[in-house]
Amino acid sequence: MKIFISGMPGVGKTTLCKKIYENLKNKIKIVGFLTLEKREKNKRIGFEIFLLHNEKHFTFASKEKIGDKIYAGYYLNLEVLENSINEIEKEMKNANLLIIDEIGKMEMESNKFKEFVEKILKSEIPLIATLHRAFISKFKNFEILWLTRENFNETYEKIIEKLWAGSLVAKRPADNREIGSSNLPRPMGP
Repeated sequence: MKIFISGMPGVGKTTLCKKIYENLKNKIKIVGFLTLEKREKNKRIGFEIFLLHNEKHFTFASKEKIGDKIYAGYYLNLEVLENSINEIEKEMKNANLLIIDEIGKMEMESNKFKEFVEKILKSEIPLIATLHRAFISKFKNFEILWLTRENFNETYEKIIEKLWAGSLVAKRPADNREIGSSNLPRPMGP
């Protein structure tokens, strides 16, 4: 199962991945990362990578010089991204789900990230990834959900249903509890 979430800026792609992670993190092993905005006085000053397996934060992009590569007015620390990928690859062996937020223009500045994406597309691990709209055509052979503010809850429910139907759990009993190692309760509400 590979699901990509795309949409316009600000519709909640990262929020959706964070909600999935928060609801499932104590039930199954999730690896990957979220890209979180860093703000100061209501102004975006950069982005952090938040690793899901250990909940550590690392500055990936900043208005201040943290690396030599510049994209869209941000200095990129590609070493942080690539070290994060190394950690994720080590943790993937025993993971039930991989979340990548995002497959975006800044991340694609790293050759290692591009290779990582190619590798996981060929792997068996279930994947939920946000996808910059500029890359939709490159991923057209996979399921892409277009997120809007209006369909946020519906999209969340659709993804949860696919996780229930997929390899994470064997079946979904009437009482919303799974018999087996995952013991995955059904997340409720927004």
